[in-house]
Amino acid sequence: MIKVVVISDGDNFIIDNYKLEFVNMQELLALCNFYKAESLDSLWQDKDRDYLVFLELFYKKFNDFDIIICDQINPLHPEWLKLYFGKAIKIYGMIDDPVCTYHRTLSEIWAFDGVFYVSPGYNEYFTTEEFIKSYNPSLSSHFLPHARYNSFTSEHDSLISSSFDNREKGVLYVGQYYDSKIDRLIELNKSLGSEFDVFGHWPYKGYKGYLRALQFKVPFLRKVNWLTEEEKFLKFTQYKICFNMHWNKERETGNMRMYQAPFYGMMLLSDKAAKNQHEIIFDDTEAVFYENIDEAIDMAKYYLGNDNARIEIAKRGYYRAKSYYTKETVWRNLLNWAFNLKNGISQ
Repeated sequence: MIKVVVISDGDNFIIDNYKLEFVNMQELLALCNFYKAESLDSLWQDKDRDYLVFLELFYKKFNDFDIIICDQINPLHPEWLKLYFGKAIKIYGMIDDPVCTYHRTLSEIWAFDGVFYVSPGYNEYFTTEEFIKSYNPSLSSHFLPHARYNSFTSEHDSLISSSFDNREKGVLYVGQYYDSKIDRLIELNKSLGSEFDVFGHWPYKGYKGYLRALQFKVPFLRKVNWLTEEEKFLKFTQYKICFNMHWNKERETGNMRMYQAPFYGMMLLSDKAAKNQHEIIFDDTEAVFYENIDEAIDMAKYYLGNDNARIEIAKRGYYRAKSYYTKETVWRNLLNWAFNLKNGISQ
């Protein structure tokens, strides 16, 4: 059995010949803000007692593991990692790039054998693969679809396959509160009205949108309710269209919602990425992509009024999602790629 430790929230599981054990990020973040490389380095340079105890415990528990995956955050100082885990295959997860590249990624990945990235698009100048090769031509990289929570079963397939003609609700948006996105949500809300619903874990018990007025910004005049995971997945089966947008316009692509929407039978309505990298994930027969919010509104209205066209796109998106973007598929591909690095095999 190949032993894998994953720095990420998750439940331990076994797939094929891999046994995965997760180290919860919330416990680590109580120790330090590992989202900043300088915070990690300060602990190391200052020989922080609690941090050294953590490293000692980590070594005792995982020193014989075959693969280390730091997913989103890396609590292991690169110098220590090189000194104490020279034989392990070390993988860094570029979950938040390009946003975090210059305050986390580039100062840490020198100690890793490979990186995986979830966004094939980086910016208007580089794909993510091109960016990585520009930094280090010998560093192996792997595109990981952000679909590791899409658990496919026969029950799921039956539920979604029978749902396409029976969806009563219009357009859904689920996401955390990010100020840079609110203006777009305001425009959708104004144009779609009762056909548009927003859910997410927003501050101030869901009233954060109202409080924008205190900052002399246009308020979002709706309370946004939080959903449990079970409630969220139930909502996904009730709506016709999922509106999706990324943090940076026309830069990164491939957030989690981009994969969840088709997997739960909604038609994906998403923003485009630089260099058309969104087409790597779904093509224009499997999802609908917009250039700007006005175009998104027009597309939403068109497909709400044309069920046959929407359903055809949603069905093709679902077929692709269940074929390529499931928990089992993406984990298996990632682990096989990582393990092959030991033999000098890159993909």
